[in-house]
Amino acid sequence: MFPKRNLLIIAAVIVFLAIVTIADIFNYKNNGGHNGTQIIADNQEDAQDVAQSWIENSAPTYVFDGFNLKFIENKEGECAGCFVFTFTFESRHGGYGDREGLLVTQVITQHNIEIGVENGEVKSAITDSRYNELTGALAE
Repeated sequence: MFPKRNLLIIAAVIVFLAIVTIADIFNYKNNGGHNGTQIIADNQEDAQDVAQSWIENSAPTYVFDGFNLKFIENKEGECAGCFVFTFTFESRHGGYGDREGLLVTQVITQHNIEIGVENGEVKSAITDSRYNELTGALAE
């Protein structure tokens, strides 16, 4: 009788794990791909949120002194799960990137920033078609 009891316990554990796995998959799909730590950007709205958040928190030009961020347009990406978004913003000084410690002009400057998002990650970020926000390089 002891071996039957062990088999019943093992079977109950397997059934329990199967139910928990199915519930987790159901919950994951119903949360729009949210896995608890990041958003899987598989639609335009999620990808746009990723782009906007990246600008507000990581784009050196915007973080330094940017304000008034506005979404302008989206374009078709070159692959499935790829999106390109254009935003506009203003900065309080001329120039690009983190200008801490540099001499800067105090003039409100209008900027356009184009953000490429692929599978929920920012892959490109170009301001005014000339400054790479990811690398800090000016285009020639």
